[in-house]
Amino acid sequence: MNHHRHIPVLQFAQASYKSAILQHGSRKILKDVVRAGLPAMAIPTIERGERDEGIIKLILFVVRNITIIEHPMPNENDTGEEINRSATINAFAEQNVFDLLLTIASGIADDFRAQDGVVMEAIYHLVKGIDVESLFRNDEEEAEKRGKDLTTLLKMEDDMKRSKTASTRHNRFGTSLWVERNDGTRSFVSGQDALLGRATGLEKLDKSKKYKKSAGSDRKGITKKTEFDMTVRLDASARKHLRTFVEDFIDSGFNPLFLSIRRAIDRDVERLLDSHTRQYFYLVAWFLDAERVRRRVTAKDRKKRGITTVEEDSFGVVAAVLNHEFLVTLQRKMVNWFDLKQWTELQAGMRCFTQILYTVQDMTLSPIEDDQEIAENIQNRLFYEETTMDLVHNICKSYTKQPFKWVFPTTCHSIVHR
Repeated sequence: MNHHRHIPVLQFAQASYKSAILQHGSRKILKDVVRAGLPAMAIPTIERGERDEGIIKLILFVVRNITIIEHPMPNENDTGEEINRSATINAFAEQNVFDLLLTIASGIADDFRAQDGVVMEAIYHLVKGIDVESLFRNDEEEAEKRGKDLTTLLKMEDDMKRSKTASTRHNRFGTSLWVERNDGTRSFVSGQDALLGRATGLEKLDKSKKYKKSAGSDRKGITKKTEFDMTVRLDASARKHLRTFVEDFIDSGFNPLFLSIRRAIDRDVERLLDSHTRQYFYLVAWFLDAERVRRRVTAKDRKKRGITTVEEDSFGVVAAVLNHEFLVTLQRKMVNWFDLKQWTELQAGMRCFTQILYTVQDMTLSPIEDDQEIAENIQNRLFYEETTMDLVHNICKSYTKQPFKWVFPTTCHSIVHR
């Protein structure tokens, strides 16, 4: 069987299945799926049988697969809006799927130890490519931001048009002459600008010379864009639902889930694939960024309402990734990926390392003494270890053909700046 020939057919079939589930008239297909797993989830871990564990795993696989499936070929007649990210998030919020993910994530350590990988993968495909800043803007701020983006693009287009001298066929070829060099050789120059004088003609000749470095071969696909370079925009309701889920996950599920997965990575368990490690560090970076933005927005809102006497929140909600064990795991993986030239995986590690530095900087400004002490210990551990400094230096020095976002502004450049 030619599997490659049948892949497009399977992708369109998967998209139609997802559309039938999300757009069903009853609007409760996913709710019934979640309800089917509640009896098995209510049984204590030590009393569950293989059938109960299989039911829980099957339900999570359904949720995971729905987040992964996308329209294979959007066009004018079939845009795929009924199964896009916004439609998926809205359906998950309305049909209690987010509640399921939060319940399992918060109980990973005690009740759902074997389900950490599939839960993380589902969350990864929900948030990847989404701008954290956009989640925490209200409708007015989002409209203003999009207006500014449009204005900026129009101005860039206008500047590009103005920077180019309006040329016609007569301007380019209406005048042709020979320019004699000092050594007696002659060169051919076209265009009316060359009539202004000998120096102008030579200058025009020099400007016409453009050095273009050979791109060379790219057998390993280094220059190809990765899934980290994608950008996804959500509608207003999806932004609201996802923001609520993100805040609830940080408060209740961040530490249990990411602590469990970090331990599984250290033990190299079979249930975790290589892609899970990459997704893990990407998610840690994404949620650390979300926590920082949430704190900034909360402080701004309190200031606007005139609330000054309020107890500061501790960074304990993300404590699972602010310890020595996590930093050792991250450093070990980054060194391994750098040695093997696995640039996509390394980019995920660099994003995570960058967000840890940003978070540590915010912790140094916290009025809570425990946060300040933890931040000081992490800084001493990071900046006084020669291995870390050598790794950062070698990563930045190794930049060749990777996509622009690989080196600037979120990864390599930010690491050096911090």
